[in-house]
Amino acid sequence: MAIVAVLVGFGTARAKSGIFVGAHADSVVDRSGRWTIADVVGPEGAARFAPADGRRAANYGAANGPHAAIWLRLVIPRDLATDGGLVVLTVRESRIRTLDLYRAHGGGWDVRRWRLGVVPEAARLATRYPTVTLPESARGETVLIRFHTPSSMRASVWVQNEASYLGAYAAEMMFFGLVLGVLAALFVYLASAAIGSRDAAMGALAILALSFIFHILGDQAFLETYLLPGAADLSRIISITATFVIYTASLFYALNVLHTKAEFPRLARILGASVWVLAALTVAAAIATATGFLILRRLSPLIGLATIAAILGLVLATLIRQPRTALLFILCWVPAQATGIARLIPDLVPHDGFNPVLINLFYPAFAASLLLAGIAAASDIRRRENALTLAVSENAERLKAFAESASDSFWETDPSGRIVFASGPACATAGLAVGLAIQSVLEHDGGARLEPGAGLSRAPVLREDADRGLRHLRLSAVPIAEGGWRGIVSDVSDEVMETERTNRQRRLAAIGQMAGGVAHEINNLLHPMINLSRLAGESLEESDGRRRWLEIVHASGMRAAEIVAALLSSVRPIPNDGRRAPLGAALAEIAEELRALVPASAHFETHLETERGPIVPVAEAFQVVANLVTNALYATSGGAVSLSYRLVQGAQGGLFELTVVDDGVGMDEATLRRASEPFFTTKPQGEGTGLGLSIVQGLASKWGAELKITSVLGKGTRVTVSLAAVEQLALHEGDLREDSRG
Repeated sequence: MAIVAVLVGFGTARAKSGIFVGAHADSVVDRSGRWTIADVVGPEGAARFAPADGRRAANYGAANGPHAAIWLRLVIPRDLATDGGLVVLTVRESRIRTLDLYRAHGGGWDVRRWRLGVVPEAARLATRYPTVTLPESARGETVLIRFHTPSSMRASVWVQNEASYLGAYAAEMMFFGLVLGVLAALFVYLASAAIGSRDAAMGALAILALSFIFHILGDQAFLETYLLPGAADLSRIISITATFVIYTASLFYALNVLHTKAEFPRLARILGASVWVLAALTVAAAIATATGFLILRRLSPLIGLATIAAILGLVLATLIRQPRTALLFILCWVPAQATGIARLIPDLVPHDGFNPVLINLFYPAFAASLLLAGIAAASDIRRRENALTLAVSENAERLKAFAESASDSFWETDPSGRIVFASGPACATAGLAVGLAIQSVLEHDGGARLEPGAGLSRAPVLREDADRGLRHLRLSAVPIAEGGWRGIVSDVSDEVMETERTNRQRRLAAIGQMAGGVAHEINNLLHPMINLSRLAGESLEESDGRRRWLEIVHASGMRAAEIVAALLSSVRPIPNDGRRAPLGAALAEIAEELRALVPASAHFETHLETERGPIVPVAEAFQVVANLVTNALYATSGGAVSLSYRLVQGAQGGLFELTVVDDGVGMDEATLRRASEPFFTTKPQGEGTGLGLSIVQGLASKWGAELKITSVLGKGTRVTVSLAAVEQLALHEGDLREDSRG
């Protein structure tokens, strides 16, 4: 408390070097302002004074008229330690215009005068409030003081020795200099933050800081004493106007920072209207003060207390719904609110006296509240910035996730054409990465090129993907006004494959129609071949080897007839009456027939481990094996071909695997990818149709089997047809029952 007393220049007596004597001063108000010293001395004059009670200093408020003056009668304490120096008497009310001190001397009066803004003869600098010096001999003497002020009339009288006075006055100047500096810095920060964030509460704080600066400059007489000497009327206008601005901005700030509009809409409308009323009163107070009409100045304490009451009521209401916000507001503004009440009540109820320490604590308390509110506002801005940054980051991640999951990917470049954003799987496939030049990426595809100010529409981009093979992409771009491009990359591989599949089906349909006619003609030629070979064979002895040859010719003719019938059925579906058998048994029969057709220069092996398997048409099995073996023989050019069939255990259970392996030339990746396409062949023109593996693929799909082709260039090829054992065995058993019924 001693530190505060030193800073503000008010406090209790300190070692008798400074004494507050206002509580011991008798007082009287001259409302006409015309009394002279003769009117207040002698028995009649002495009776005019209200005696002091020694506890409370006289306080007559501000409602005493424009010409009123107050007279004080007091005794200079004998126990004041002057150390051989002067006695300094001060009345610490900065709104006093004139002061006269009367001391009886030699049968007359020694008059010491002080005037606002005038430098005393014995001093080097004007003081903000009345200061007069007395000789050391004045201790124990009675003096009379008359001062005139349009503001509050209070007996705020101190007597000090020179050292005490100079220390206290210097401490006051340093304190207010510090407060004004902090408030100015706070205003600059709050104003810039309010402009940047468009935050109404922050703007109200900035106005409060600026208004309080002007209030101090006017109320503490810095303006008319040091900045504009003698400008007392202007200082008074600024002080009162700043006071009403503080009322207005405080209520507006509370409305916004406590989120009243969202929590209490009706109350917000009422208090919002009150803000406009206070704003109008601010303008009216400035005009009234300038014209000498003091009614609003006299009502200022009542308006101030009403504003504080409204704010406190709003805080209590907010405490129910938003306790954290309300408690933070209370923490910041309790110093200002408490000392504000202590400052306003003596003006509203002057007969109760006043406490000089409480009144003057308002300045550091209000500055502290503003600083705390500024810190809280800065923390709130930082919190909102962090929340906004987090929300932006989450939105960016969300949009990136959408882009990653979409078929279209997005990219953007700077004006130089360097990629600054690329997101999505298609961008990764196309090779679009941040930092790369878009032109360098497009150069891989030849013709596509971006020209300044021009766009690009669905330019084809082909890329090889390690997992998914060749990918077909389309790149589009539009120019950006600031320079550069923004665009999308679409993976259209599925569309391309679907288009190719549709075209393939159309070709197959057309060829099927043609094949139907060809098959019909071939069928007509097969009948005499089959019949004549059968008749010729029957005419030979059983032991004649030529009969065996004719039987093979007959069997091959029958197989060809079945194939032709199957081909006809694919064009004109008819009930399939061909022979059916377990795949293993059919393979044993087919292998013997194929062995007779394999050239002597080739090595053909069979490894058939079981005759079990799914029931399939024998003619279809022959087509599958014959096509696979024929392709293998062509690839080996006299090498080794192996046909195997076995039951294995896979991840999904038992599997029947039909495998044809050769040690031929093999295939590269591009050829392997197209191996099962209809009409694709690596044979010279006229030597192959390109339908072999396509037929195998179709029949395997019909059986519910999986066709897998692996090949290494220069080392050979392996083709495997895998059928699930459990399901097909059930079908096998059903077909056997059907055959037994036949």
